[in-house]
Amino acid sequence: MKLFLNILLIYAILMAALGLAYDTANTLQYGAIDLRGRVVGARVFLDNKDPYFFKWQTETPDYYVDSRDIYADLPVSRLTVPPTVLLLHLPFAKINYKTQQIGWAILQWLLLLLSVLFFASSAQKLSKQKIIWIIGLLLIAASCYWRVHVEKGQIYILYVFLFALSYWLAVKKQKLLLSGIVLGINVALRPIFVLAFIPFILNKRWKIIAGGIGSIIGMLGFTFFFIPMKIWKSYLAALPYHESFHLLNFVPNIKVFPSNIVDGIKRFIYFSPDLAIEDSSLQDVIRIFFGIKIGSTFLQLALMSFIVLSVLILYKKVSKATNLTNIFLLGIAYVIVSEFFLPAARLSYSNVIWLPLFALVVLKLRKLTNLLNWKYLLLIVAILFYQLFKLTPKLLIISDYFILFFVIITLFSYHSNFRSSVK
Repeated sequence: MKLFLNILLIYAILMAALGLAYDTANTLQYGAIDLRGRVVGARVFLDNKDPYFFKWQTETPDYYVDSRDIYADLPVSRLTVPPTVLLLHLPFAKINYKTQQIGWAILQWLLLLLSVLFFASSAQKLSKQKIIWIIGLLLIAASCYWRVHVEKGQIYILYVFLFALSYWLAVKKQKLLLSGIVLGINVALRPIFVLAFIPFILNKRWKIIAGGIGSIIGMLGFTFFFIPMKIWKSYLAALPYHESFHLLNFVPNIKVFPSNIVDGIKRFIYFSPDLAIEDSSLQDVIRIFFGIKIGSTFLQLALMSFIVLSVLILYKKVSKATNLTNIFLLGIAYVIVSEFFLPAARLSYSNVIWLPLFALVVLKLRKLTNLLNWKYLLLIVAILFYQLFKLTPKLLIISDYFILFFVIITLFSYHSNFRSSVK
């Protein structure tokens, strides 16, 4: 077993290094279109304009061009992150864009490696530490969805990092209040992470809850100081337009930018690498496979019903649990399930959130042989499908739903052996 893990770890390092080489080439050649949207939003805000309803015109300098905002009669920009995330970009908005892109690519990799480190260092056994590093390097860093995440300049790895840091502070350092503060910051940046607090509330972890409430209020207050309320209202007003576009309720006209050079980046307008990416949101899957368009109201009611049902089933067992690892596992499970119910695209790059799921599954096991349990076959099949996506891109969607089923099973199979000496 020791030899096998060592060989697999070496292989994982080599594959991750190969992935890093691809990411370096993509970063130098392409334009990170999702990062571009956030940077342009920050620049527009600093110019005293509304970043959520900004539309580039011919006379506007390419400094403000988001080359993927190609829909002329869609009144909103591509900016979909809340003002709390926009605030993170403000100090760097005026820096040369290519410099920002390279810096963010480096930071993405750093956040990924630190996240793996936080989970691995929390394991008491060397074998578990190696498995978590294998997971981080082989199943995440070498994956097709991490290629997309880095190339697009996405931000999901920041949420994963904050969750990993919160876990490490709670379990490794026994800093529960600080752990809650970090988890609260995550909520302010990605509101859906508020559901991660559900098991902590059931388990009466008041220090974590208090830290979370304090940091959410503090983060929002800090953001309000720099970004006025009218921008928050614009953010909320823009969301229905994005949902309507996602449901294909209208097909907007496409505008063409006059130049192939945007902010010094050549061929940036329609130019991105051929990377595997699919939308696995329930809203999109139901529309494509069943021809039914479901709105946000139905999705919210369905998610709330799921949460209420799970709380009723889990309350007695979770309230008596002593193992923080499993409380965090339930927390990330709620977040993963909820993302499928959002009235927006759930694209493949968001699967970096699998890292805390996989790592916590390993950390909670008393014996590694327990991985032979039938339900873990879902994980194996999901991972296999992701490796075979070139046969048909839809394998990516199937893989996502195998993971979703595993997460739901994990939620509802919560039982008393979650108590252990690791608290």
